Amino acid sequence: MIKRRSFLKTAGLVAAGTLIAPGYNFAVKKRRRVVVLGAGLAGLSAAYRLQQMGFGVDVVEYQGRIGGRVLTYKPDPDEKFTVEMGGEWIGSSHKHIIQLIQDLGLKKEAHTFDTHLLYRGTHLKPGNWDFSNPAKKAVREVIEKYQILPKHKRDEYDAMDWWRYLKNHGFDTRDLDLQDLVDSVSLGDSIRQTSALRSMRMYEAYGENNEMDFRIAGGNDSLCKALADKIGYQNIHLNQQVIRVIQSPGGIKAFAYNGNVYEGDKLVCALPVLAMRKITWEPEFPVNRREALNSLQYGRVTKTAYLFKKRFWQEDQFSLLSDEAPHYVYHATRGQQGQHGVLMSQASGDRGTLMGSMNAKRRIETLADTLQPVFGDITPGFIKQNAYDWGRDSITMGSVALYRPDQWLNVLPLLKKEQQNIHFAGEHLGDWQGYMEGAVQSGIAAADQIAGGV
Repeated sequence: MIKRRSFLKTAGLVAAGTLIAPGYNFAVKKRRRVVVLGAGLAGLSAAYRLQQMGFGVDVVEYQGRIGGRVLTYKPDPDEKFTVEMGGEWIGSSHKHIIQLIQDLGLKKEAHTFDTHLLYRGTHLKPGNWDFSNPAKKAVREVIEKYQILPKHKRDEYDAMDWWRYLKNHGFDTRDLDLQDLVDSVSLGDSIRQTSALRSMRMYEAYGENNEMDFRIAGGNDSLCKALADKIGYQNIHLNQQVIRVIQSPGGIKAFAYNGNVYEGDKLVCALPVLAMRKITWEPEFPVNRREALNSLQYGRVTKTAYLFKKRFWQEDQFSLLSDEAPHYVYHATRGQQGQHGVLMSQASGDRGTLMGSMNAKRRIETLADTLQPVFGDITPGFIKQNAYDWGRDSITMGSVALYRPDQWLNVLPLLKKEQQNIHFAGEHLGDWQGYMEGAVQSGIAAADQIAGGV
């Protein structure tokens, strides 16, 4: 059985039982202040970490809510269950977010699935489908050899797309199709679009058959709310569109569209790249950073939650990977009590754009057509649906950072580097693109950079 895979292993470990940076000098004579742009998980994690280390913070958010790409949805007013329209899975190796969950008194719940396959009209149950032996051998070799790849090989594989690498290493057409279906769930686009080196690191980090294990009980937005409670809502400023940032050797000023000005010694920019490009930065960023910002794309994902009167799929851990438009369909209310239930479709790349373009009637028809070989007619028990097309989100215009060939080694380091008093965070800079862990880890890293410079 092939299960949902994880991406990149976290590079650093948090101190056991605490998120406070070891060795930090709390006897700072002057209480310093940091402006944090963005109240997604990266910005909230950075602000929380900074406060723990004695800094004052102002978190400035364009939207009228916190959470960014964490978007928990309650589909049924008569039921307590929740589903995730944005960031969803937490892996057992996601050390930073797991530590945060523990520190804030939240709980994880199991969120693993047994995956059916619908490929070219044929339905195969879990355990009855797999990759070929040459394909599995190629992935094992990636896991075994990644750490000892010489620099010229890393350069070569970064310049190559993941599809081409696999094709060159024994994958036949069916293997390539299946790999594209599996990996694009997390990538947000086709394996033809991503750096081979980035994907090789993914598999080296987590092995062949590992998958995401958890979500947060009560909804992933519980973490955002808990962080906001600790930071203090008086320090979080919503509906503030920052249009200009001026920095000098003495500090920074961030100017909002409505005239508000936020001042600090340092700034953490925890925004996706398209949002960053809407701000006038003074002095202007160097040419190579501007080019890097212009080059980074985001994957296209549409998530659609379908509410049904009964959980006709019966298997609590039901999921289906398909080569049809709904792409990856799974039991989103898994482990949650309720008479009703939700199937979620997560469609990526061209499928994501297609699902996002459909009207509501066409989306349920498409899901029903896809599930017909597995369950027969599902429409009698259908209640309603809710779709979110991240490719058309006004702020991110995409779901997760997508590092194309030649970008993993060349673009990512440029985007990570601090710019005088400005430090950067976000899912696109973490060691786990596509997961909440990447946002949390990058926010903590930015905070520690600032603390280390005091």
